[in-house]
Amino acid sequence: MIGEKRGLSTIVATVLLIFLTISAIVIITNFIVPFVEDSLDETSCVEFRGYFAFDESFDLNCYKNDLDATDDEREYKISVAASSDNSNADKVIGFDLRFLREGSAVVVKGRLEDKNAKLSMFDKTIMGFKIPVSGGEYSVLSYVYSAFDENSEKFGQVKIYPILKGGRICEESDSIQLAECTT
Repeated sequence: MIGEKRGLSTIVATVLLIFLTISAIVIITNFIVPFVEDSLDETSCVEFRGYFAFDESFDLNCYKNDLDATDDEREYKISVAASSDNSNADKVIGFDLRFLREGSAVVVKGRLEDKNAKLSMFDKTIMGFKIPVSGGEYSVLSYVYSAFDENSEKFGQVKIYPILKGGRICEESDSIQLAECTT
């Protein structure tokens, strides 16, 4: 009996290898599946790059500097066009406009279902709030945003971000510098 070597039986070794393989698969799956899901979620906005653009053909992307001593309200006019590819129009429920000035920014929401929007239609004959849809009834729409400016600093730039069903906010689609309205 002395000097006799004993090892694992082949059945025990096989069971241990199977157990080790299953454990490795479970551990790897717990790391890879969430990573892939997060990566796929980030690509949902790829097809909406450039979906909205500021339209400069109407000479409206401007602010009306109508300030007097008693009223600190400034009116901003914005024209927005939808991209020529309307295959994803049913996935878009609106946009966010980010008005920027030195040291601060204000986000103004433009949603189809929003009844109390701070953004109103420039054309008062259009009932309700609409968003532009290429090839649809309105491919370019103009909006008015009235802001109270406690300081005399105006917003100098606007950026637009598409909003998808489910509330996902996509990357910046376009931006424009604002000037004083000529009319």
